[in-house]
Amino acid sequence: MSDGFSGEPKYQCSLKFLSYCESCTSPVFLIIVDIKNEVAYWLFISRELLTNLALRIKQGSESVSVKIPLKNIIRKGNSEYLLEWQKIIKDYSKKICYYDDLLEEHTSLEKAYEILKQENSLLGVEKSEFHNIHKFLDRLNLYLDTDFTIIKEIYYKNCWKLVIGYNNYSENNITYLLYPINFNKNDLQIREISDKLKEDLRKELEICIVKNIISKNPSNNQPEKYAKELIIEK
Repeated sequence: MSDGFSGEPKYQCSLKFLSYCESCTSPVFLIIVDIKNEVAYWLFISRELLTNLALRIKQGSESVSVKIPLKNIIRKGNSEYLLEWQKIIKDYSKKICYYDDLLEEHTSLEKAYEILKQENSLLGVEKSEFHNIHKFLDRLNLYLDTDFTIIKEIYYKNCWKLVIGYNNYSENNITYLLYPINFNKNDLQIREISDKLKEDLRKELEICIVKNIISKNPSNNQPEKYAKELIIEK
């Protein structure tokens, strides 16, 4: 680190180093040292960080500047950073452990989304079931954004909201598919799936992600409770 810096510490990362981070299957931490003040600062080189840095790299450049939050400090007698590292490594290990399953589910959801786009839009339509479906989706996404963020980070990376495509909605029956809408997409939160499209989804997808519930429709009777049950089941 240069002497007399102010504000957040910065480091000029070489593109070769960032390329290594991108291909590395283990978590990578950048640590820079302030010798004068006998402290160091650390930064986890996450996929999100690499994506953001890629947008800032100028043509012909061999490096890019990275800011490190002041709170990411390592100093004598303070081991709080180790707890942060342990959490990052634990989360990273989960992603590696479930990688094949996540890739399979992600591929299936991509296929499902392409099929669902063929369905007629419900924009501006009013239906009685929308009330409980909205309550269900609101609570489901609230859990993903608060108490169960780890599920969103592992299963639905870069997801803005989970939305629904449904078929045969009644008090006792529903067939539905939950799928993610990313931050860079604009789409409906509710789609109605025709019988033909439901069969197309079942035929095209290699894993079954279309749920069929008969005898009691939980999204109609207890939408908020059912949202929590789904999250815990995940």
